[in-house]
Amino acid sequence: MSLIVLLSMKKIIVICLSCFFGSLFTIHAQLVKQKVGSDAKHQLTLLGGINFPSFDIPHSIGPSVGLAYSYYFIPQIGIRGMLHYHYFDGEKNIPAIYSHTMGACVQGIFNFFSYQSGRPEDAGFSFIPSKAYLVAGVGGLYHQPYINGNSQHSDLSFSIPVGIGTRHPIARRWDIGVEFAWNVSSSDRIDQQVVSESTNDSFGNLFLTATYKFPKHNYGPTRGKQFQNRKTKKCDKRKGCAVAFD
Repeated sequence: MSLIVLLSMKKIIVICLSCFFGSLFTIHAQLVKQKVGSDAKHQLTLLGGINFPSFDIPHSIGPSVGLAYSYYFIPQIGIRGMLHYHYFDGEKNIPAIYSHTMGACVQGIFNFFSYQSGRPEDAGFSFIPSKAYLVAGVGGLYHQPYINGNSQHSDLSFSIPVGIGTRHPIARRWDIGVEFAWNVSSSDRIDQQVVSESTNDSFGNLFLTATYKFPKHNYGPTRGKQFQNRKTKKCDKRKGCAVAFD
């Protein structure tokens, strides 16, 4: 009796695993077939938000902004370059310590979730994200610190930025979203304080994002000739109007 139950359980497990992996392959095939995002390989994103410093000396929350350009090789995978600025506010300390930090980074993008409705009535804002993504890469940071209003020796460091975000469509070419990122620095001098046996300085970001998706254009010579030699063909009642304009 127990052997029969065991065999039944094995069959159920095999069927469940087959359905699970089958659904994954089906979803992947649909994404490839639909080419979600294929008409928007080039995208420009404006980021604005706040930073959360994790330094040896306590700092308050400060403002951060960024500008990123993204290119997608396929709908799920892309690369982006980003310029960003951060104000690290430590003016409540004695002495008052604050810094202006500028950075640049290159990150890989992985869209682990993609959704695109084909219905015209869904062209506005949607709570369902069009993309949920992970980013990770390498970059550099330039720090200009101040103590009591007096500039100190500037500092250069490497950084490893990682993050996760979502994007929600508000128009055909525009998305808004939220992104959380964490930047690990190779320096322990952003706050002008080096503490032995402490970790390097790092900081988090919470951004609101606005993304413009550049439309796909074909400026090749073939398309130019088509527009130069426009022809109107009569409709065949059996086949329909296959071509009205080239």
